[in-house]
Amino acid sequence: MIKKILGVILLIIIILIAMGYCSGRRSVSDNSNEIRVINVTFNRSE
Repeated sequence: MIKKILGVILLIIIILIAMGYCSGRRSVSDNSNEIRVINVTFNRSE
């Protein structure tokens, strides 16, 4: 049980670091394009 919780925490930390790294490297226009693509796919699924 404790190992599972630690694994989840580790996964969240890795995801947060990866997101911060990507957003730090990318420009604002790339991020807005990515958000637009996510919105289009989300609207299509609805």
